[in-house]
Amino acid sequence: MDQLRDANWVLSVGTFLPLAGVLVMLFIPKAEEQLNKAVALITALATLGVGVYTLTQFDYDQAGKMQFVARTNWISVIKSTYYVGIDGISLPLYFLSMVITVLVMIYSWNHIPSPGNPKAFLMLMLVLQTGMAGTFMAQDLILFFVFFELVLLPMYFMIGVWGGENRQYASLKFFLYTMFGSALMLVAFLALFFKTGAESFAIPYLVEHGGAIAKTTQVWIFAGMFVGFAVKVPMFPFHTWLPDAHTQAPTQGSVILAAILLKLGTYGFIRIAIPVLPEAAKEWAPWIGLLAVIGIIYGALGCLAQTDMKRLIAFSSVAHMGFVMLGISTLTSFGMNAAVFGMVAHGLITGMLFFIAGSVKERYHTLEIARLGGMLKQMPKPVGFSVSVQWHRSVFRASPDSGVNSPQSFRPTAPPPDFRKRPSASTWSLPRSAPCLPRRTCCGSTSARPSVSRSPNSIRTATITDTAITTATFTTSMRSSGWHGRLFSLPSSSSVFCRT
Repeated sequence: MDQLRDANWVLSVGTFLPLAGVLVMLFIPKAEEQLNKAVALITALATLGVGVYTLTQFDYDQAGKMQFVARTNWISVIKSTYYVGIDGISLPLYFLSMVITVLVMIYSWNHIPSPGNPKAFLMLMLVLQTGMAGTFMAQDLILFFVFFELVLLPMYFMIGVWGGENRQYASLKFFLYTMFGSALMLVAFLALFFKTGAESFAIPYLVEHGGAIAKTTQVWIFAGMFVGFAVKVPMFPFHTWLPDAHTQAPTQGSVILAAILLKLGTYGFIRIAIPVLPEAAKEWAPWIGLLAVIGIIYGALGCLAQTDMKRLIAFSSVAHMGFVMLGISTLTSFGMNAAVFGMVAHGLITGMLFFIAGSVKERYHTLEIARLGGMLKQMPKPVGFSVSVQWHRSVFRASPDSGVNSPQSFRPTAPPPDFRKRPSASTWSLPRSAPCLPRRTCCGSTSARPSVSRSPNSIRTATITDTAITTATFTTSMRSSGWHGRLFSLPSSSSVFCRT
């Protein structure tokens, strides 16, 4: 295999630089949360900088060749070497892992999930980055296996410690499924090593000599690899761990899991299983295609049955990765290119979907789709799924039907978003589905209490008569409509109207 060894330091730096950040964070006290976050973010940005340099130095005219190749002795006893390099298949996934890590670090600045501990949480993410990048650059089976498994424990702890209510069940299920598949994959790697003369674990060497293995033996070795990679994809029927893991994982874990970790399985098929065992791949291709089609249909139908936003996205991932595997099952260069394109597209799109789901969960405290209906109508502007409306003294004017000697009633000169005018009243009121200001906080005084009266037009009036109060703030949680409003600032001696 043709190889380019120029700038062969760049892959090692890009892969192990996150571990340098982990070492620095080990000496920073846990209480220094902002410093820990800054070190993690700077490390992720520096790693992304190395990735950008890799993109600029990559020779796209020779994308079929291994570039930035570095090789040295590692474990001589088992003839395993530290052998790294990337080509046009691994480059986009290698760079995608760096982009996703930076985005997750930025999101984590103000969104460390319960029970907190940013230091440990961010260190696990940096270790994950090393495992993800290393998997895409490894050209030795043992090195590949080490990086492939390196991502397992950090993700297990992210789900098990920072996950949802059923996090222990989901994390254990994720761990057992992945370990079972990895065990069979390791057995297949060892069988492949011995059947090719026990000379090397290097992937280029195995590609060159793997075709000489008997067809029946190839089929069985491929079966071990198939299970190991199919669990990671995941393919039907090995997919059942994914919805639980996505649902219980924190937002950051869901993003990394969907955007990168699922791609480790499909990448393994393209990089190892199919090139090394071509005859077995031809025998397995129809079955791979069949399971991929079943996964597409099953995932789509599963989406229709979901009531939880995260589970819906998880089942959509099963269907999307089914399309990737369908492209791989063609065993053609066109299908492989389509699969790589689909992997990158799925990583970006699904990662962003989980960011949105996390933001919705933080603001609404639920991911039940039935309770989130009408979001587009209620919040047409991109204000981050949170609506903050401030009414100041200047936007209020006296109501024409207010009495001379009675407390003045005020109404806005223009209707706020999602408010509609009641035909029989000269005031703007909240939608019928919204409760009437269930929680009130008066700024500037703790003794004042708004008095509540009922008008003939079925509009409940809350009047503040304490003239010492300059501003009254009402915080409303309209759960029935999924809308959150805050900071309704009223001048003193004013009235608030809402439907009963």
